[in-house]
Amino acid sequence: MKCLPYFYYILFLSLSACQVPLPWPAIEEPTPPIEQEPRQLTPSQLEQLMAYSANFTSDYAKEPKNTCAKYKKLHQQGDWFASWVLAYNTPKSGRNTCLKTKEIISILTALETNKQLATELLWFNQYYLQLNKTLKSKSRRIYRLQRIINKNKQQLDDRQLENQQQIEDLQLENQDIKEKLDALKAIETSIHQ
Repeated sequence: MKCLPYFYYILFLSLSACQVPLPWPAIEEPTPPIEQEPRQLTPSQLEQLMAYSANFTSDYAKEPKNTCAKYKKLHQQGDWFASWVLAYNTPKSGRNTCLKTKEIISILTALETNKQLATELLWFNQYYLQLNKTLKSKSRRIYRLQRIINKNKQQLDDRQLENQQQIEDLQLENQDIKEKLDALKAIETSIHQ
């Protein structure tokens, strides 16, 4: 039994020397993966992104509508810095004032495919994209719940109005019965006298 591995070794050498095809696939050298150059955020890109952000903030404080229109136009022309600034525009109110959530998601999705975007920005972009998708779904849910609440409130108001009308009708009926009872008592009193 101990010589069995040696036997296989000899068999392998003899088969390989005869160049007989082996019954099992030959082990090939793995091909090295094609290495893509990692996209790094260069200082000039970071400076340009910061400059865009600072310009946007400054311009937005003076003329919000014109600034949004200007950066939307730049975004449509393919300027990813403008797209980035538009998507991440959140002033003190905490809401994006230039775009709706649907538009933000569209821009962030487009930024994911941008070959110029550095990996650090891609990571942040993906996080913010998920956050906006969650926000959109929560907003939809809140909207649906608000509609249900409004519908229920309307039904409640209708029932209260209906109940109020029934109460008034019963009070009138009660008043009528009371008047008839008083009339019957007066008749009874007059008969007994």
